[in-house]
Amino acid sequence: MRSFAILGVLAVCGCSATSPGARIGQEAPATPPAPSGDAKDDAKSDAKDEAPPKRDVWHGHLPIGFANTGICFGNSKDWNGLRFNWSDDDLGTINGINTTLWAAAGGDATGDVNGIGIGLISNIAENLRGVTVALGVNAAESDMKGVHVAGFLNGSGKELTGVGGALFVNGAGRSMTGVHVAGLVNGCGGDLRGVNAALLVNGSGGDVCGVSLAGLVGGSGGSVDGVNVAGLVGGCGGSATGVTAAGFVSGAGQDVTGLTLAGITAGAGRDATGITVALGSAGAGRTMHGISLALGFLEAGGHTKELDEALEKMQSDIEKSVEQGEKVDATDVTDKIEEAQKRGELGEADPGTIAGIAVTGLRARAGSMRGVVAALGHLNAKDFKGLGISLCTRIEKAQTGVTFGAFNHAETIDGFGFQLGLINHIPTNPSWARWLPLINWQM
Repeated sequence: MRSFAILGVLAVCGCSATSPGARIGQEAPATPPAPSGDAKDDAKSDAKDEAPPKRDVWHGHLPIGFANTGICFGNSKDWNGLRFNWSDDDLGTINGINTTLWAAAGGDATGDVNGIGIGLISNIAENLRGVTVALGVNAAESDMKGVHVAGFLNGSGKELTGVGGALFVNGAGRSMTGVHVAGLVNGCGGDLRGVNAALLVNGSGGDVCGVSLAGLVGGSGGSVDGVNVAGLVGGCGGSATGVTAAGFVSGAGQDVTGLTLAGITAGAGRDATGITVALGSAGAGRTMHGISLALGFLEAGGHTKELDEALEKMQSDIEKSVEQGEKVDATDVTDKIEEAQKRGELGEADPGTIAGIAVTGLRARAGSMRGVVAALGHLNAKDFKGLGISLCTRIEKAQTGVTFGAFNHAETIDGFGFQLGLINHIPTNPSWARWLPLINWQM
């Protein structure tokens, strides 16, 4: 279908997939009229805009040595050894020690610096490899590898690899690997690997692997593996494995495995496995396995397989749109999800499961509970197996095990089990035994 769409666009644009010559048996197309003077001027103007004139770069320098080797003063294009320059412009390959004040205004980031690069204001090249130090900016059009220290910014268009520190930002268009410390932000479009610390934000469009410490936000569009600690929000769009901790919200769009700590909310879009602790609430879209602690609420359920499929399809469509240079509006995505939900295309919500040890201050709720569950206020489940303690316990279907509370309700008790509390209700018991004080069991 996309092929037909492309052909349609070509037709609308008046383009042709064939050569502009006459076909056999057909008349050749008429020669188009010569463009007017204004049209010629416009064409010349467009040509100038599209292909700017090449800059003339002066490579004057004073060499002490031979064959581009030794000591050099000036803007030599290539050099091996010790090079001193006022302003780097149109670099070739520099091997050794390169010292400069800054890059030429309007110049392109070209050439390679291999060894030690020292810039009073900046070090700028296509690739920077080795030890790079600048009071202002270290910038590579492609890759920066080694040790890089800057007063303001370390940045590369592709890969940033090694050990780096900047008062403001460490960033890469693709991935960052190694140890990086920034006063404000560590960020990249791809994967963030190693040890990264920033006062404000650590983030990546891909995965975060290793140790990530941020004063405000730490996260990724992909998965997080390792230790991710943030002052406000820590999480990812994929799965989080290891230790994830945040002052307010901590979690993942898919699965969380390991230790998750949050000041307000901790959770997972699908499954949470391990230890989950939140001062406010904790939850998962499908299951919570392990130890779950929250002062507020513990809840599991609400996830659907159809929602996963819909989101995966939308993500694929978004990636294709971005590759084609189209603008993607986040509100369009949320609108599509809401419309699909109204049409009933996202399926029936997963009832959810809480398994293991769960303790909460207000309410624990899930479709199924297995293990030890304690809630100061309310415990609610469709099916329950284990020990439940709460001011009010409500089992909507079958209970196996013991519930203890001021008021206990279970539709039925399957196998071994009983209720301990002030008022105990089993509606499937004989009429005289449906409501009993102190203790009740299936009769």
